[in-house]
Formats: sequence, structure tokens, C-alpha cells
Amino acid sequence: MRDYLISGKINDLDITSEALPMEVENFYEGEADYTFSFFGAVSIKYKGYRFDFTTLRKEEKYEDSRHPSKITFVKELEVDVLRRDFTINGLYMDDEFRVYDYISGQNDINQRIIRMIGDPLTRIKEDPLRILR
Repeated sequence: MRDYLISGKINDLDITSEALPMEVENFYEGEADYTFSFFGAVSIKYKGYRFDFTTLRKEEKYEDSRHPSKITFVKELEVDVLRRDFTINGLYMDDEFRVYDYISGQNDINQRIIRMIGDPLTRIKEDPLRILR
């Protein structure tokens, strides 16, 4: 989404939905990686492309500084966005190219600002790799 708004190109495709990983497995019979399905993440390969599919979720307690110890699947974009790292990564687009922006990510793209969602120190402690992004 971010890349599309910046350049008009899509470099990769991240799909977010209410569908649970086991539901993805039921409707997709091709090559897929379910290693992180506990976290609601499935990587699908289709016609030479990789799609990262993630269930809408809420995360709590990052005890290992990388992965949340508790996941709750949700149905609201407004809840899911709060777990994301940067405002420019917290944008959603539907199949009609309508943008859903709950955290001023589009404004930050236009202003060329990289800003954490929530408290920056908390976000970095949750997952220190975020600082490299």
C-alpha cells in the first residue's frame, strides 16, 4: 500500500482479512507456508508471486523482543492498525482502491515523515528489528 501511494507501483502484496489461517488453508490448495499461522500469518505462492496473508489481530506482551506472546483475532481494521509499526505501514486498501487511514499515514507519506504508531520506545522494545526498517 505504502509503495503504491508513493510510486504507483506494487512491489509486494500484503493481504489482511478476518479469515483465519485454517480458513485460508481450506480455500487455497497451492504452495503456502503456515509456519507462523499461530500469529495469523500465511505466506502464499501463486504464479511466481508471494502474497503475505495476515488475519486482523490484536497483539499483547512481546516477551522475547520479537513475537507477541498473545494474539487475539479481531474483525476491525481500527484495532489491527494499533499493532503496526509505522503510520505509513498502517494503511489499508480495499479491492476498489479505497484507502482506509486511521493514523494519518497518508499525511506522513506526503510530508515524508516516518513515525511510529503509539509510543516509539514501546514499539522498539516489542521488536528491535523495527528500528532497521
